Order: sequence, then C-alpha cells, then structure tokens
Amino acid sequence: MKLYSLIRISLLCGLFSLFSCSDDSQDVAETIQTPAENFPVIKKVTQFTDYGGSGSDTSVTDFIYNGSQLISAHTVSGPQTYDSQFHYDGEKVTSVDYFENGVADGFTTLTYNGDLLTSTLSGSDQSEQTIYTYNNGNVATVKSYYPVGPNSQLQQSNTYTYTNGNVTQRLLENYVFSTSTYKNVYTYDSKNNPMRGMNKYLRLTLGNEGFDGLSINNPISWQDINPDTNTVSAEYYYEIIYNDADFPMEIKRFTASSDFLISETHIEYQ
Repeated sequence: MKLYSLIRISLLCGLFSLFSCSDDSQDVAETIQTPAENFPVIKKVTQFTDYGGSGSDTSVTDFIYNGSQLISAHTVSGPQTYDSQFHYDGEKVTSVDYFENGVADGFTTLTYNGDLLTSTLSGSDQSEQTIYTYNNGNVATVKSYYPVGPNSQLQQSNTYTYTNGNVTQRLLENYVFSTSTYKNVYTYDSKNNPMRGMNKYLRLTLGNEGFDGLSINNPISWQDINPDTNTVSAEYYYEIIYNDADFPMEIKRFTASSDFLISETHIEYQ
C-alpha cells in the first residue's frame, strides 16, 4: 500500500496537525480547511481487504510524528514494506519521499496557490501530474495525467458534489484506451471522520478503505450508478464501531446484495 498518487480521492485538506475548532454547521469550505483543536490524529491503521476470487491482503500502517507534525508513515503488507517521509515549509507539505523495502522508490512534490494545493508531480522522473481545482474552497475536480511518449495525457478525472460538508457524489471518468464514466453516490453518519484533526495541507491526498479526508463524517452506504441509465450497478454498506469521542475505531464494508465482507479497517488514535 503506497501513499502514492496522493489522492485516493484519498483526497486533501489536512493530515496530521491540530488547528482551531470547526463544527458541522459551518460552511463546507471552512470546515474542510480548518481541522479542529483537540481532535485526535491517527496513530495506526490495520486494514484487511478481500478481493473475492483474486485473494486478500492485510496491511498495517504506523504514523510517526514530531510533536503534532506527521513526519513519516510505515506500512507492512505481507513481505513488503513501504515508507513515506514528509517534508515541510512551515505547516505545508512540500514533498514526500517513498521507499519500498528500504529502497528509494520515487517522490512527490506539491505546489500551492495560497492555502490551496493546486498540483502534484510524482514518480522518479516527476512525470505523473495531478491537478486540483476548487469551488468555494472545496475540491471540485482532481485530474491525473501520465506521460505518453513526449506528451502528457489525461488518464482520470474526478468531479465532486458536496452536501453538508460531505462528498455525496463522485463522477469518475477514465480515459485509458477508451472513455468510461462511473458515478458513486454516498450517504453519511453524523460522527467524526477519522481525519478531522489532521493537517489541512495533506488530508486530500491520503485515504484508506472506509474513509478519506474530503468529508467531515463517515460514509454508511455507497452506490455505483450507471450514469447513462441511472440504474444501480452495485451497492455497499458500512458497519462502524465508534469510540467515546464519536471517532471510528472499526469500519467494515459489505456488499448489499450478499452481505459479503469486502474490507475491515481498525483505527488507533494518539
């Protein structure tokens, strides 16, 4: 599990630093941009994923801090280890170095316009580009480009719709070989997203199964919808166990059709 392509639609506004308070009634942009004081940060994530007929995987990620600032993340997945080292200019993350089994494996640089992350360049040759656009301070689109010969080609585009501080719809367009379009629709609980207390400059770019940093609450259902026919092609639901502060400690995702457990995520906080 790499914390690569800094968006898992793993998406961006704060990864692991404590700031001033924001509550659910605030404007989405303000809520996303301003993590809350006294909210915990993530210390460890243990994740099991079942890929059906193609096997399963268990990974464990430990987050290492210097005070409240995330400086590295260490993931063990089977025999493989992955490390990410974060570099800062003040509170802004400027670059991330990646290592696989202790060997350097590329890096990402981040570019900002004021307080908003506008683009990243990834890979050992910095040839993979991700561009972010915003609407009222919220991430509106995320587009990924990869090199094709001497040129740069759009590979994927994500467009987000928000309601009450949460991403309720994602329109995904892929442009590899041929164009394909997918629509995801989400519903949410009223509890705290695991990333609510994290550094606003990285929360977009990191994500795990069951949560990311774009929303203030946690998804409890997810539908894949055919945008041409507006029919549901797949549906999932989540079972969540919370701690006393209403942060998820355990997130399980199931298929709605067969109650098949797809993933199980355990979260520990500092």
